[in-house]
Amino acid sequence: MTPGDLGLLILRLMIGLTFAAHGAQKVFGWWSGPGYAGWRAGVEHMGLRPVGFWALVSTAAQLGGGVLLAVGLLTPLATAALIAQSVVIVALVNLQKGFWNANGGVEFPLSLAAGVVALAGTGSGSASLDAALGLSYSAEVRGLLIAVGVLGALVALAISRITTSGAPGGGRATLARLRPTVARTPAAGSASWFRDATLVTYPNESHMFLHRVGQIYFGSRLRAGDPCRTCGWPR
Repeated sequence: MTPGDLGLLILRLMIGLTFAAHGAQKVFGWWSGPGYAGWRAGVEHMGLRPVGFWALVSTAAQLGGGVLLAVGLLTPLATAALIAQSVVIVALVNLQKGFWNANGGVEFPLSLAAGVVALAGTGSGSASLDAALGLSYSAEVRGLLIAVGVLGALVALAISRITTSGAPGGGRATLARLRPTVARTPAAGSASWFRDATLVTYPNESHMFLHRVGQIYFGSRLRAGDPCRTCGWPR
């Protein structure tokens, strides 16, 4: 194993397992994740239709693509899926929040995406299952898979834009309608209030998940009493 192959192995493991961990949050609810039902709600609020299809595709891309990248198996397919996932998430969740991760911006997801793009160009290296199984891929195959992934991401973004622009006030109005009009302190035994692992209380499960997508997804968590960076609630 050359130093270059060792570097590719470290890069694959870090990026692949990070994506896989976020996928596991969505599929299994691990590490304070939303679980599959919560992720479906998030996909719906992003305006992606049909919800079941895009929820399945996105979780498969993150969890499956992350694992494949980490072990270096079918690397061009894995990188294409993760590039597509990154394009959609950055465009729908992070782009409007600026650059810095502390504000839910593009800093962290863009760094991951850059690493995936680099691996798409270099390949997985000798310390991979692709190499062990004798699998090699031409530049044409790698380019075609990336093009298909980017095209799929653009289709998803177009669907989201059409769906949210068709709603009154667009996507921002959807967030505004979720702002609470009642006191922050929930009534005893109320079934309409939810708490996440940070003990922040929300008026409904959908609003709770919007907070999680916008802030927890890329590592920035709310503390009890903090206002939402997306809508400003409970201000």
